[in-house]
Formats: sequence, C-alpha cells, structure tokens
Amino acid sequence: MHDGAPAHKSKIVTKFLDDNNINVLEWPRNSPDLNPIENAWNYLKNKVQERKLSNINDLQEELKKLWVTLDSTYFASLADSMPKRLQMVINSKGEMTKY
Repeated sequence: MHDGAPAHKSKIVTKFLDDNNINVLEWPRNSPDLNPIENAWNYLKNKVQERKLSNINDLQEELKKLWVTLDSTYFASLADSMPKRLQMVINSKGEMTKY
C-alpha cells in the first residue's frame, strides 16, 4: 500500500517491487483517515514521549517492547472500523475526518 510518500516511490523501492513482481495497492495521498495503522503509530508515539528517552538504542528497545504489548483485539478493532472510516470520508467528500 503506497500513499505517495517519497520513501514509497523512491527508485530503489520501485525497482525492488518490480524485480520481485510485488503488486502494490495505490492509496490516496496523506490519508490517515483510510489507514488504521496510523492509530497504532500515534499510540506508540505518545507512549514513547512519556518515557523521555535520550538515545536511539533506548528508543528502538522501547518501541519493540510496546509493539508486542499491543493486543490483537486492538488491531481487529482498527480493521473493523474501516467501513465507518470509508463512509466518513465519502460523507466529507475526501476531506479529513476525526480519524
């Protein structure tokens, strides 16, 4: 799934995907409304900020610890929210929503 971010469209990434016959879903640019993983990233960001870590190694370790604490029901609830998210985007004619 690519949202047009430069890292997703770089020559090296594009070549790797082409060379390995990997199909990619095109996704609207900058659409956290349609990308539930953004909620997980935001949760992790907020938790990490509470820790006031001072170096990259501590940050990496903290993120690994936090990631494994996320329950599968959390991700299921994010996936289950997709129909509502899609309807909100349709209703707002593509504008941002509360998600």
